[in-house]
This record gives sequence, structure tokens and C-alpha cells, in this order.
Amino acid sequence: MDIDEYWSGFVKKEGLHKSTPYFMAVCFDESDGSQPMLRMTLEGRKTVWCVSSEYWKWLEEDLPEPGDFFIVTDRESEPMCVCEVSGISAYTLDQAPESLILADGGEIAGIWREMMGKKLKDEAKRLRYELKDDMLLVFISFEKC
Repeated sequence: MDIDEYWSGFVKKEGLHKSTPYFMAVCFDESDGSQPMLRMTLEGRKTVWCVSSEYWKWLEEDLPEPGDFFIVTDRESEPMCVCEVSGISAYTLDQAPESLILADGGEIAGIWREMMGKKLKDEAKRLRYELKDDMLLVFISFEKC
């Protein structure tokens, strides 16, 4: 099923107005092709999505707001679930609260910070931005619908 069909079915099932939008479809795929974050999302254990502020600038998209919806897909772009944004916060890598790190799927804050640091280095190189210590990470809290 394609994403728009999936969304139409969700809107109808939930009794939302047919013009209700979703702000994007997201894949929580890992660089090695594994999908533990997708599994954790489907199980309700991952409730935060963390992205660099520079990535959002690169996307040229407005940040979502509480009440906005997004669709989570698998790596083949098959829709797997709909999530509703419940909050937005921003912190530098070293100031991110452990509660958000755990909700993003991190099990140990130090390891999460190390892995996120590597991910940010790769992203900065790929998107051609300067990685700075005071760069903000955007934490999008959500609930699976």
C-alpha cells in the first residue's frame, strides 16, 4: 500500500477531516540496513525522534508542531504506523537529558552521545555544514497512534 492510501485509511478510521495533512513520512532505518528503531517505535518504546537543526535547515521544512502527524515507514517505504507529535525541544549534544536519550532508543546516555556524535560528523560531511559544539539537536516527542 502506498503512503497516501495508508494515510487516507488512517484519516477515515480516526474520523479526522479528509483534508488533515501529515507533515512527512520517515524511515528510522539504520545505516547498516537494520531497523531496531522501527521495531521499538511499533512496540511503543521509541517515543522521540532526534534530528540535527542543520538537517532541518537542509530539508527546508518547518518543524512540526504538537498535534501534527507523521508516518513511519520501513526501508522499502511501506507505511508501518502513524505518530502524533506531542512536543518539541532542542538541546546541544552534551546537554540532552537522559530521559530524551532513552526515549530516542538509547540505552546508555554515553554510548548514545558517542553514536550521535559520529552520525553528526557523517551528516555534516554529507550535507556540507560545519559541525559546532553548540549546534542544537531537535527532539520531536511523539505518540504512536
